[in-house]
This record gives sequence, C-alpha cells and structure tokens, in this order.
Amino acid sequence: MKKEVAGEGRRPLRRRNWAAVLILLACGVFILFIVATQIWQLILFRLINIEFLTPAVFNQADSVNCLLIKDETLINAPVGGNFRLTVNEGVRVKAGQEVARVSAQAGEGGAHALAAPRSGLVCTHIDNRENILKPAYMDALDISQLQKITENARPGEIVEKGQSVVKIVDNLAPLLIYLQAPEEYPREKLRKGGALTLLWNGKELNGRLETLKEAVNRTELIIRISDYPDKLVHLRNVDMELLRDRVTGFKVPSSALVEKNGVKGIYISSKQRVEWCPVEVRGHMDGEPVIAGTGLGAEIRYIKNPRWVRVGDRVE
Repeated sequence: MKKEVAGEGRRPLRRRNWAAVLILLACGVFILFIVATQIWQLILFRLINIEFLTPAVFNQADSVNCLLIKDETLINAPVGGNFRLTVNEGVRVKAGQEVARVSAQAGEGGAHALAAPRSGLVCTHIDNRENILKPAYMDALDISQLQKITENARPGEIVEKGQSVVKIVDNLAPLLIYLQAPEEYPREKLRKGGALTLLWNGKELNGRLETLKEAVNRTELIIRISDYPDKLVHLRNVDMELLRDRVTGFKVPSSALVEKNGVKGIYISSKQRVEWCPVEVRGHMDGEPVIAGTGLGAEIRYIKNPRWVRVGDRVE
C-alpha cells in the first residue's frame, strides 16, 4: 500500500516539471522571436533606401525647322577688289560708322570705305534673301516656297562691283520666326495673339503668335520674338523645338514603382510606417519616370527599393 501512495505522489511532481519546462521553452521561443525580429528590423533598416522626392520639370516639345525673318539692310561693294571688315563681326555700330573697306584694283580709285546706313549688328552671312524676307512683306509672301534657303555665304577676300558684302541687322527690332506646326501639335494652343515658346540651344524664346494661316496639308505660323540671342541674327534656317507642355512632378527610379491591381504607385514613409501611394507617370526625364500624385511633395520620403518592405512595416 505504501508503494502505491509513493507512486501517486510522484506523478503530480512530474507534471509540474513538464509544465515548467514547457513554460521555459515557450518563453525562450518568444525571446528568440523578439530578438530575431529586432535583428531583422535592424537589417531592414540598413537594406531599405529611403530618400526625399526630387522635384523635376521637363518640356514636351516638337522639333520644327524655322525660317528667321529680320530687319536687315545690305551694303554692296562700290567697286571690285580686296574686301575686309574694319570692325568685328557681331558688334553693334551706329549709322554712318565705317564697317568695311574695299581696296579697288589699280586705276579704280584706291580704297573705298563702307559705312553703316543704320544702327545695328554687323553681319557677313549673306544669303540673297535679305530684300525678300522683310517683316513688312509677310502678308503678301508665300514663305513656304522660300523655306529651303541656301547656306549662308560670306564674301571672300576678292569681291565684285555691286556684290552684297555685309549687312546691318537691327537686333533691337523683333525677330519673326516662320514655321509649320507639326501635325500632332494641339490646335487649341494655336490662337492668334496667344503666347508660344520655342526652345533653341537650351534657351527659351517666348513670343506671340503673329500670323496663323491654314493651307493644304499644313498650318503656317509666324511668331514674334522680342528677346533673343544676338547669335540668331547671323542665321536663317534654324532647327528649334516648339514647346507643347511643361510637365512638373517628381523623378524616381523605375524600380521604385509598385503596381497594384493595375495601378502604379510608390511606397512612402508616413509616421515611420510604410504606406502605398498611387501615382501617375507623366513622362520620363533622363530615362527615369516623372510621377505626380495626391499629397506628394518635396518633404515626402519614399522607398527606392520596395522589394524589402510591405505596407505597415516600420521604417526610420
């Protein structure tokens, strides 16, 4: 009888020991889980690349070939002979100021000074369209027939009598730019008197639509530009871009975009938690998408490598 009583007393003790072991194991697993979670969180903090959104602006524009129409006055050689400028090309001179000389051959009067008939910039790029492409003639002129102008030619050292050798361009007068609007250019943006912008060598040329003429298979424009670089007075045919729209947004790497249910978005950090924010891709700049979205601003931080996060994750 005593043995049975002793055996019965040991069973509760074994149960209590097993319970204690299980409790200790559970506590150990829980502690390991907490430690592993913290370690993983630290690893994630190092892996996750979070940056502020970078504002971006880019232009949507169409390439156009432009014909420049300027207020220019030719000076012809009074005699044949050796020609040379006596001022630097591109400088502005006053009316009556000497700009060049022609040294005639023996027996034709020696050297002849050529004076500027008006104030303006000195230019030797002669294309023999100076007396045709004048601002005053634009209404009656079929400019499309003259768009393909031969390359600008400069006088050589020897010139002939009556040859146009230099011209004076009024760089203070407005510059007229003729072009044909691209087929895909939005016609609602073409209003006579409306503002248009051309881009040339990284510079914006803001102007007003002076003339709008609809012809067969083309739309002809003449844009009046008041402020322009002096370099343009030496040119006739120029490749430019006609600004269609100016796009603003934020540039992000393509890898930052995350698509959900057919909608593109980015992960942002909000109150140290990851949130998904839907965005619109408005274009590309330097090969990277430019996005816009509700609530986005330069103060918003986004996750550049979203593969390491999920919505709700804690981030620094």
